Amino acid sequence: LQLRKEILTLVFPPDSEFPSEKSLSLRFGTSHMTVRGALKILSQEGFIEIAHGKRNIVKDFKGSVGIDILPELLVAGPDGIVPPEGFAIFEKHVFWLYDQILLSAAEKAEPEDKPELRKRVRLFTKAEGLDQIWNTQIDLVREMLRISDNIVLMMYFNSYVKTHQKLLTLGMIKSTVYPVPDYQKTLYKVIDAICANDKEAVRKIIEQIRPIAKQDIQLWYKNN
Repeated sequence: LQLRKEILTLVFPPDSEFPSEKSLSLRFGTSHMTVRGALKILSQEGFIEIAHGKRNIVKDFKGSVGIDILPELLVAGPDGIVPPEGFAIFEKHVFWLYDQILLSAAEKAEPEDKPELRKRVRLFTKAEGLDQIWNTQIDLVREMLRISDNIVLMMYFNSYVKTHQKLLTLGMIKSTVYPVPDYQKTLYKVIDAICANDKEAVRKIIEQIRPIAKQDIQLWYKNN
């Protein structure tokens, strides 16, 4: 995490020589094996290029890393690396993803899907604590993905889950707006609309719940 931060904040700029395994072992007071593992991760993420027997070189992360590195960008300092307008792009992408999942489920849902969806809504709205709230929300969304059977949306959602989980692991998500009073009733309405294949009703309810989702996701940035 510290080495990522130093690359992101240009302590080690692109095309510069990255410290050797030996020097990093001395700096952090740890084994060569531990440092070697860290360098491997940095290489896989696109931060450095390892040249065995030669110098390690810092890559231009702006042309190599993906959105899964967002947590590290936030750790490095939101004001310097991810300004508010930059985070807003990620926020819009998340909203687009959830919108598409709901609308896609509304295309294929059957009335018999309703009991299972309502069950997962109950579990989500009654959940307590960050981990439980997040896990029950994932279960609800995955049930919608099962109904829609859209492999591309599944892949997008899996990437988002990995990013969110890393934020949780790093302690960067410290709070949530959920549970929200009377939220269960609103989610039941969207489930009813999905199972009735009423995409227009789904869109209207999405607009009702968007402010809550926006308030929750903005906590990620404000906490850091």
